[in-house]
Amino acid sequence: GAAAAIGGWISLGMAGLLFTVVDAMVSFVLPAVAAAGGDPAAYTGLRALFDVLFAIGGWTVGAGALAASWSAHWPEYRRGHVLWLMRAAGVLGLAANTAYLLGLGAERLIGLGVVLLCAAAIALALAINPRAPSALA
Repeated sequence: GAAAAIGGWISLGMAGLLFTVVDAMVSFVLPAVAAAGGDPAAYTGLRALFDVLFAIGGWTVGAGALAASWSAHWPEYRRGHVLWLMRAAGVLGLAANTAYLLGLGAERLIGLGVVLLCAAAIALALAINPRAPSALA
């Protein structure tokens, strides 16, 4: 229960850090390698490396979401739809990224898993503080 949930939230935070680092590396490295000309295999190899790192980050997000929603007894999950959104995002994230890493061509589902996790995070924020929308006005 509690240890899995804490580990899940830590995993989600680590995935955010991983995505930031990988995206920064991609924005600096891939354009420079492409502009340098030379052997196209260098660009292809680096692109494949970054794709795998991105999928590992996505896998970490899926595992984190699933672990964070492992126990239904947390007060933030008192609304059932929040719990099931988190679980669905976790399962989809794990399945889509694992399928991609295995070469099964599920890369289009990776984005859907991220969108589902964003919806779950918004639902979670509203479940924690139902007056949040009126506080923003």
